[in-house]
Amino acid sequence: MPKTKTKAAIKYKFLPPYSSAHSRRLGRSSCNRVAFRPTAEGTTSDEQQHVVPAKLTPEDSHSVRCLFSRAIKDWPEEKIRRFEVYMRSLYRVPSPPKPNWPYFFGFYVTEAEICRFSEDYNENSDGPIDDLTADHLHFLCNSLSVLMETRSSVRVHRGLVTVEEKTHFPEIEEDVGDWCYIVSMLSLNEFNSGYRPNNREVKEFVTFLKRKPSWWEATL
Repeated sequence: MPKTKTKAAIKYKFLPPYSSAHSRRLGRSSCNRVAFRPTAEGTTSDEQQHVVPAKLTPEDSHSVRCLFSRAIKDWPEEKIRRFEVYMRSLYRVPSPPKPNWPYFFGFYVTEAEICRFSEDYNENSDGPIDDLTADHLHFLCNSLSVLMETRSSVRVHRGLVTVEEKTHFPEIEEDVGDWCYIVSMLSLNEFNSGYRPNNREVKEFVTFLKRKPSWWEATL
């Protein structure tokens, strides 16, 4: 597949998952729908330790006990159950800055990080490749979609870099007014319809992408 260094030239359609332990599409439940912000029990820093198993069965793909088995192995049963309840609770997504503006909720990523994700997790990867291709985008979206219970797929969008984002995320490489890549968990339409990711899903994404989610203004 031809490669390009210009982000604007990359257009793609979603393809079937690649052959990888983390890119197999496993069974998922129906979408969570809420009409209010839930009250979720807090969690301590040691409760947030997370180890991704090398291989997951369909039954274990969304199991809190399986995904966090190493961190919770010495916990009493009551604490494990509280942790499960918290992780299954819906994440408190803040309201978007402009309710009727095209926004999506997700994570900032760089071109290099998208390429590196494929190098680290794709069994079919040919090794380090500096130029971003559609294959890298497909693999990232398909792999992270496996982690989702509350929506059908993860998408990569282009977000506008504003002064606020540049201040909040100093690692952003792009200048104010430029666009950047965003891994989206939630669209504004889904938010307005009552859909929310749960705490486990957000925690998984934070583990892989090394950043916290926020609302991003869409750009063409």
